[in-house]
Parts: sequence; C-alpha cells; structure tokens
Amino acid sequence: MKLLNAFSLSMIPPEKGIIEVFPLTLGEVKAALQDVAVAAELGGDGIESCIGHADTAEVFGRELGLSLAANRVNILLRHEEDAIVGQYVGPRLPEGATSLPEGAEIRWILVRWISAAVAAREAVAIATSRLPGPDAPRSPGPMDQYQEAVARAGAFAGNQGRK
Repeated sequence: MKLLNAFSLSMIPPEKGIIEVFPLTLGEVKAALQDVAVAAELGGDGIESCIGHADTAEVFGRELGLSLAANRVNILLRHEEDAIVGQYVGPRLPEGATSLPEGAEIRWILVRWISAAVAAREAVAIATSRLPGPDAPRSPGPMDQYQEAVARAGAFAGNQGRK
C-alpha cells in the first residue's frame, strides 16, 4: 500500500474510471497499515512510503508510530489499488520539524482507483456466470443499471465537448 502526502490526477491512468475517497481516523490508518505489514510478512505487498520530503516523512512517522523514509517517486495507481493520503493542514512546516506545529493536523484519506474498463469486464463475468438459460425470462438487474449509468456518463461527457 502506498502512503502519500498529496494526491494528484497524474497518479491515475488517462482513462475512464472512478476515484473513491474515504476519510479515515488516525486509528483506522494505523490498523490498516498494521494489516498491510502483517500481509507483507506473508509475502504480500508492504507499505511503500511515497512521501516527498524528509520532514513530512518524519512528522507522519511520529503520528503513525512508524519509521518512514522520504521517497520522491512517480505514482500511477492500478485498478482497485488503495493509497493512504496524509493531507497536512496548517502553517508551513518549519525546516527540521519532527512533530506537528500548534494548530496543525493531518487529515487521513483512503484513495482507490477503479478502472471503468476493468470493472465492466468483471461485472459482465459475474453477471454472465449467474444467468439462467437463454430462454428464461429476464428482469432488469445491476448490469442494466450499470449500462444505463455508463450511457448517461457518456451523454454528459458528450454534452461537455469531451470524449
């Protein structure tokens, strides 16, 4: 799981999709990172610090009880990949800061990228695996709602002069 200090649209592929955003408490972030650390011990992905400044990494690490290194990297989220963003809110961090200045806070947010193309393929696979025989009566279901939403989104984009 990636741990970020900012989020930008350049961190998602240039395709249709959905960005899900979930505010988290500090306790929820710690629990999620603990789960990731345990999974990493079992061979899964670990925590990847993508925090660009040493002072910010130090402050975040103290808040989370972790040792975090600064790591300036380019980020591109994959389908259903989660990243936790710590959004610093407050006065500019003084050089060499190791804790939050008075009146400052970190707002924690889980960000997830969902590719529309991959989600559509997955939805079709699930829907077709549950279909009755070809002659069975059919009532509207989730796929119909999804296709209707995609059509509305396409019509909206077309009205905005976009593809």
